[in-house]
Amino acid sequence: MSLPAAGWYPQPDGSHRYWDGQGWTSHVVSAAEVAARRPPQLATQPAAPATAQYAAQQGAVPPVTRRKPLHQRVWFWAIILVVTLPLIGSMLLKGGSASTAPAALTSVSPKATGTATKKPAKKPSTKKTTAPAPARDVYATLSSRQFKLLAKDPDSYAGKTYILYGEITQFDAATGRDTFLANSGPAKKPISYGYADYAQNSEFTSDEIMLDDLVEGDCFKAKVTVLGSDSYDTQVGGRTTVPKFGVDSISRYGHTKG
Repeated sequence: MSLPAAGWYPQPDGSHRYWDGQGWTSHVVSAAEVAARRPPQLATQPAAPATAQYAAQQGAVPPVTRRKPLHQRVWFWAIILVVTLPLIGSMLLKGGSASTAPAALTSVSPKATGTATKKPAKKPSTKKTTAPAPARDVYATLSSRQFKLLAKDPDSYAGKTYILYGEITQFDAATGRDTFLANSGPAKKPISYGYADYAQNSEFTSDEIMLDDLVEGDCFKAKVTVLGSDSYDTQVGGRTTVPKFGVDSISRYGHTKG
């Protein structure tokens, strides 16, 4: 449907208002001016229609925004209700469930006299767990230079554990049954012509049972703990200080005397 042409159209109060072909403008002619047939000339509005044209438009009524037919409006609101009612119902059901949720957490004991009690909490497991076994002592090996540093200042290595090799040089009444002297080193030396080339004079001590089967001339491998340094009187007179080791385990691999 096409819109009426632009022009002046009567209003309920007797005035006339200008219709620009698309909608109402702010240009209004009072009832007195209408009676005098003098439409205003406005700078912001195209020239007003001539008197004859204006008179011809007196009976015309510009269109207003038409409302949709009743059946279309009914269908629109029906669709809105169909869409929104389930949502509203779902929200109401959720609200009701939330308000009654605490009741699901309680139960009535058969022996109770009308008293609701909470379900007993699950008892913690009493199963014993076995703690992992502690790591075994690690006995490090030493390079030749590292062993010389240890022999130079054994007190600074006290408590450390190593694997050492050696040849027993004295194990008698003078040393006692739990201590012997040996030339030792960080690596195993072969026995050649009744001799093993260990250079560092050292003192080894342990319980009598562990050392019971050892004698002077035995070559051994031992797991030891550094005890620091120790001084003793030599058989030729004088006093010497040597590294002292506690023997944790020891095995014999040969004898220099055949």
